[in-house]
Amino acid sequence: MAILFSSIFFYLWGAGQSFSLSKFMGNLEPVKGGLNFWALFAIYFPSVTGFIAGINMSGDLEKPGESMTKGTLYSLFVATLVYFAQIIVFGGGFERQILIDTPFKVMVDNAFLGAGFMVVAGVFAATLSSALGRFVGAPRVLQAIARDEILPFLKPFSKGYGPTDEPRAGLYLCVISTVIMFLIGGNGSGGEFLNSVASIMGMFFLYTFGLLNMAAFIELYSANPSFRPKYKFFHWSVALLGVILSFGAAILIDAKSAIVAFLLLCFLIWYLRRRDMKISFGDARRGYLYTKIRKSLFDLQFMPEDTRNWRPSIMVLSGNPNTRETLVSYAAWLNANKGIVVLANILVGSQVKFVAQRESAIRQMYNFLLEKDIKAFPHVVVADSIFSGIKILLRGSAYSPLRPNILACGWKGPVNGFQEYMSMLKEATILNISQVLISDKGHPIKAGAKRIDLWWRGRKNGPLMLLLAHLLVHNWEWAGDRIFVKRVIENEAGKEPALKALQALIADARVDATAEIVVSNSPFVEILHSNSKDADCVFLGFELPDESNCEKWYNAYESMLKDMPTTILVHSTDSKDYLANGG
Repeated sequence: MAILFSSIFFYLWGAGQSFSLSKFMGNLEPVKGGLNFWALFAIYFPSVTGFIAGINMSGDLEKPGESMTKGTLYSLFVATLVYFAQIIVFGGGFERQILIDTPFKVMVDNAFLGAGFMVVAGVFAATLSSALGRFVGAPRVLQAIARDEILPFLKPFSKGYGPTDEPRAGLYLCVISTVIMFLIGGNGSGGEFLNSVASIMGMFFLYTFGLLNMAAFIELYSANPSFRPKYKFFHWSVALLGVILSFGAAILIDAKSAIVAFLLLCFLIWYLRRRDMKISFGDARRGYLYTKIRKSLFDLQFMPEDTRNWRPSIMVLSGNPNTRETLVSYAAWLNANKGIVVLANILVGSQVKFVAQRESAIRQMYNFLLEKDIKAFPHVVVADSIFSGIKILLRGSAYSPLRPNILACGWKGPVNGFQEYMSMLKEATILNISQVLISDKGHPIKAGAKRIDLWWRGRKNGPLMLLLAHLLVHNWEWAGDRIFVKRVIENEAGKEPALKALQALIADARVDATAEIVVSNSPFVEILHSNSKDADCVFLGFELPDESNCEKWYNAYESMLKDMPTTILVHSTDSKDYLANGG
């Protein structure tokens, strides 16, 4: 280091003896037909990246958090000062052509006190220090990447030797690759090959620094409380500027190479995302997404709801989803990837005793969702009873911006426990959560086009039913299937006006459906069975009964659902017209 600084002093002081403002101004203009700024920058840039040597060897530092910060800033300051001094002093000390033809000879011949040998010694010192920095740092970086198992084929480079864990395999690779570069470059002329190598190195450094700045920007912008840099005056805007400058410089140096490097980087990211990696250093994207979601939730909280931007948010009482696959499938289909589906499982027991069971149930639900490729969120609660668990689920999320607006569950079988079932539906109604009860008769098994029958019995439940049927056919499993909107009237004279009114309603809603009028005085259960028994899915509306009529209400719907295909019972608690603003 003493030789290096002495050399800098000798050649700068010697060149300064010949400095004149006229020479400096004469050399200020660029050479016609010469290299442009960015070509020179590509060659020059790698020479100022020596400050990362300390970062590469951070594992060997006693206090890396403190030493790396100070060392990086100090080295940047010193390097910038020396390079600027060299450019200004030599630019004003000698004629342009001399600097172009014999740059090194000028430094040696004009050294202070004629000590040209000090310049030669300084070149050797700088070369050795830079090379040693790379030879010591690069193998350790390679070793760290190999140990993180980011790229499996690098595993042989993870082994260390001796008390200081020396990465010998990485060192051998660096030596061999360097010798190969020298052999290739030595057979050329004019240094074009080495200039190209320097340009490629500069591209790698620029992308490395750009990604480092991007990571810092994401951490800071997402307000990650775990990201606490030692440098107190750091701001996310500085990191963002670093990203823009790094990637911008890469494009300006060589747009084609920059694009190729960017595509390779995208491929590497894609490859790493496909691998199931357990990492200890975290993922900055999670913090960034959390911040974005948090802000969006607060914005959404104060925005009034409107029918045009309505989205299904379905709470499914699925229990173990493996035993209620039809229920879960229909809930996902009715959502059609337009909203949110939450699968809820209630474990009856003590919170303390059911910790392990709850974790197991969550894993089971995750595995089910992955296996069936269903986009949903699992939610498991432990409660004293099923009904108290349902109340926890509904009340706990009733005031969130993403609160459920539809409760989906299976149609209750035998009357045993029916009062709690009705209490659950009334609880949802009080919380303004519509209900969808699915009578599970399995998935449709008919090949080809399927038929969906929707029985229109007024605007109380009809608009929500029609919208859900419209969402159902937006799934690939139901694509191209036909929706038939059916209405019952008692006399033939009213058939034509009723048909036109129903067709106008469908047209205004801009839903692809066919209107049908059924003229009959028979009980509705008979009409339903004779017209929809062969359908693949049926939509029916329902209203909750009074306390005194619960059993009668249940028996009526039980007789309707007997020998029918999968039927979706819909009760809308919202006064909104879901068919408004259909376009």
